[in-house]
Amino acid sequence: MFLRLRYNRLTMIQPGLLKPLINLRTLDLASNQLKTFDPTEIKNLRRFKTIFLLDNNFECDCQLRKLRDWLIELPSHRNKKHYLYGVWAAAVHRTTTFKLICASPGKLAGVPVADFKLDWIECDNHKDIIISLSTLCVAAIIMVIGRIVAKSRWSIYYWWMVKINRLLPKLLRITTVDRSDNLKFDGFLSHSMEDLQFVYLDFIPEIEKSKHFASKFCVEFRDFTLGGYIQQNIADAVYGSRWVVFLLTESFVKERWTEFVISMAATRCVEEGNNIILVLDIDHIPESRMPESLQTIFSNIVYMKYPRDVKARSTFWKRVRLTLIGKQKRFIQPANMFRSNR
Repeated sequence: MFLRLRYNRLTMIQPGLLKPLINLRTLDLASNQLKTFDPTEIKNLRRFKTIFLLDNNFECDCQLRKLRDWLIELPSHRNKKHYLYGVWAAAVHRTTTFKLICASPGKLAGVPVADFKLDWIECDNHKDIIISLSTLCVAAIIMVIGRIVAKSRWSIYYWWMVKINRLLPKLLRITTVDRSDNLKFDGFLSHSMEDLQFVYLDFIPEIEKSKHFASKFCVEFRDFTLGGYIQQNIADAVYGSRWVVFLLTESFVKERWTEFVISMAATRCVEEGNNIILVLDIDHIPESRMPESLQTIFSNIVYMKYPRDVKARSTFWKRVRLTLIGKQKRFIQPANMFRSNR
């Protein structure tokens, strides 16, 4: 089988292109624009005998090393395969061998391919390795930064809110507004719908219907606007209440809107400079399993554990009532606001 491809302006031979041509004996690639050629493309063809590569623009660089080494080794393989890389002079029925010549770079132009030395050019043998390692290092750095940002997103968010709320009033000359006259509720109770029994039988009787303490709380199933957006209802409740009370239970941790409510309440804490958050830990959840947004501001809030001992519960509710009556503690200054929770 003879394949003639001369005068086709070929610049390269696609790797694996010749592999299916198992009966190929002669390949004519002369008079093209090849800059390199990989001899492994023809080494595995069992019947292959002759290749013509003259009159190409071979670039004598590191990429041409395989062809150069192959040309040097040809004499030692002559008994196995008779590769000819010249032109076939049919008129005189003999093979005339012309040496393949370097076309570039300029300092090697005209030098036979088989004669140029590798130390004449700068070959970076580790270029691919360096590129691969550099890529891996950049990817690793991006992953580490992404992980740090993901873990610290709430701290970053609150830091940003602190800066914005400190700078904007100064830049726009806005005076701080006292919202105490516009509050509709003494508190907003945020809880899981699975904890309704505790809300009905414990929280409401002790906080809203106590003999010595009466208050008005916003409770979702009772006071949210029917048909309204849940986000707007939550925002109105958080900003329309003196306190925001969270019933911390296993089901509350898994609630869809937990992070949103906590972040909304924390944002208001930052804006006003006072803590308005009271957490009642009903199921004694460790800090490491609390919602991440709550972990970020844990040292800033009022936190109480619901006692398992029935006799101690009356004291617990007294502490809750005293906290709700008392003055909110000042939110920690921004410089000391955040701490690592990892």
